[in-house]
Amino acid sequence: MSSKTLPLLATTALLLAPLTATAASAQEIELHIEALGDAQPRSARVEFEIQSSAESPEAAERGLAAAKADLTRKFGEIGIKPQQISFGDMSADLYPPPVPVAIAPPPITTTTTPKVTPVGVPPSPLPPPPAIKTAPSPRPVVAKLKDNKRSTVTISLDDLGKLEAVRSKARDFSRTSYSQPRVIYAQRNPAEARDEAVAKAIAQARTEADRYASAMGYKVVRITRVSNAKPVLNVPDLVQMIFNFDRRTGDSERLMAAVWAGVAIDFVIAPK
Repeated sequence: MSSKTLPLLATTALLLAPLTATAASAQEIELHIEALGDAQPRSARVEFEIQSSAESPEAAERGLAAAKADLTRKFGEIGIKPQQISFGDMSADLYPPPVPVAIAPPPITTTTTPKVTPVGVPPSPLPPPPAIKTAPSPRPVVAKLKDNKRSTVTISLDDLGKLEAVRSKARDFSRTSYSQPRVIYAQRNPAEARDEAVAKAIAQARTEADRYASAMGYKVVRITRVSNAKPVLNVPDLVQMIFNFDRRTGDSERLMAAVWAGVAIDFVIAPK
């Protein structure tokens, strides 16, 4: 055996030694599974604006106070407590009333009499034609500015089961304002949300491992490696994940507020 072959054999032996020591039995198979877990937001805020317009600041203020009382009462009908509703008054502005401005009839200002010049005809004994009244071009009436009082409304929810009812009711109130309600999702406890996402990812990986093993007539016997590598989503999984949310109600924002965790686990399976 040449002197060049000995180092090569020694290197090969060193590389194979760990594999020989940790190799599974002939009937065992290694199974690599990657999974993704999520923790959906548990709370949300619905924000919108209300307003009141009147001829004077005092009247606008009274109208806004009445709107707040009416809002609190109607949201109470769907189980929202006054403590969950907060108002943030905004500075008073002056705006024209949100109605089309009528065009007033123009005033008559001048009167002219047409001249009649006979050509080759003797003067007519008839009286001259009546005077024709003319007027300038119509002018729009300048609308009187009204005092406008506005207030932001924030409704805090810890029960997302009431979200759709609150969102619908908020749309009814915001029809008289210049803003539409928006939903802001949040996690009550980010650390707990992370723990939940990790637990779901591990459970999903184990479920997949059991599914593959059962299809082969095997069972999971042990785990050899766990990492937090984030698995790459394929297109069908990504599409399914997105369509799990109702895009028509804006719940794509809920998807963005979720906490996600990925896991990669190496299982060992063996015949049952």
